[in-house]
Amino acid sequence: MKQTLVTYLRTVPDFRSAYGKRYQLDHLLLMIIFGMMSGCYGYRELGTFVKANRSELVALFGLNGTAVPSYVTFRTILLGIDFDALNRAFSQWATQHLSIAEGDLLSLDGKALASTTQDHSSSKQNFLCILSVFSQRQGAVLSLCRYHNGHTSEIPTLREVIEALGLRGVTFSVDALHCQKKR
Repeated sequence: MKQTLVTYLRTVPDFRSAYGKRYQLDHLLLMIIFGMMSGCYGYRELGTFVKANRSELVALFGLNGTAVPSYVTFRTILLGIDFDALNRAFSQWATQHLSIAEGDLLSLDGKALASTTQDHSSSKQNFLCILSVFSQRQGAVLSLCRYHNGHTSEIPTLREVIEALGLRGVTFSVDALHCQKKR
């Protein structure tokens, strides 16, 4: 039996202290997902999204009164959430709906995330990158992995992801960056 996304989001540990906690973490994560699916990516945009959809969100989540989270709440959640736990929960839910078959084409690519640069004045900048595995046939992301370019690069991260997937009979499409002899 397939589990709902909410079931998996409830497995993500809540890093917040009990004091002052007004909203359940799974509700906040769903509001963020709803907002992002509607094209709202910034903190303030998410805040505006929940205000615009206040009545529907109050009814859906059974919120006390008519209050909805502010953009500051979303900022706190997005900065403090355990990425690996959230990624694992989302991947477990998504894999219920994806079936990788022999002959499938999977595209792997790493992208630097804007606004994550550290030591911006240094020649050895460090920033956060996300490596995604995209199923061409299903039009969906199968897996995500993050890495800091100051600690490692896309090349070993991609190799680890391919090994962890344990897939056989599929074709992986990668950037020319990966056409190097292993030394």
